[in-house]
Amino acid sequence: FPVTISRFLVVALVVMTTMSIGLESYGVYVADELLKGYFAIDDVRKGWFGSIFLIGLFIASILFPYFSIRYTHKMCYAGALVLFFIGCVLGGISTEYYQALLSRLISGIGAGVMLSDAPLIIRKVVSEKWFRSVNILCSSLFGFTIASGMLLGGYIGQTNHWRGIFLFDAALSLIAFIVLWITFKESRNDGDKRIDIFGAIYLLLMLVSMSVFIS
Repeated sequence: FPVTISRFLVVALVVMTTMSIGLESYGVYVADELLKGYFAIDDVRKGWFGSIFLIGLFIASILFPYFSIRYTHKMCYAGALVLFFIGCVLGGISTEYYQALLSRLISGIGAGVMLSDAPLIIRKVVSEKWFRSVNILCSSLFGFTIASGMLLGGYIGQTNHWRGIFLFDAALSLIAFIVLWITFKESRNDGDKRIDIFGAIYLLLMLVSMSVFIS
């Protein structure tokens, strides 16, 4: 791919995967009564579908600074897509309550890493001259993509096809992984790599507050 097209595809996949996170989060929220009936559970156990996803985001926000200094951003994002894909597939084929919970935990960890790594991926593919403009554009698109994902997830959740929420996201994450692997070229930076403690705390607070909103 030409450099310009490759960069555009990388930014587009970041936007697409952001939408998929909103799709799963709100889709499961809308379909919670269907899940409750299918797994024959009470309201307390039903509430864990959202809580376990938040725990996954929490785990990701803690571990991401460590892994981001040991591996390239491409590897971190690719690994997150794999986790998200596994979680979505597992959710789509779940026949037991705890299997569905495990799928939400795995996808939550993957989603947390993707949200953490997305700004760093964009910085890698956009020149300093255009980074601020593209970052503002992506920030404005963030709310739109989350809202779009919620609408789509809510529609799927209301049509008695709750498995489709997970399987649709699995397809999106697989496509995103292929696009990322083909188009995003990154070399390992062996310079000074220190964990930004204050940045990690800020990231944790941001992810938790945002995930409470979307869940």
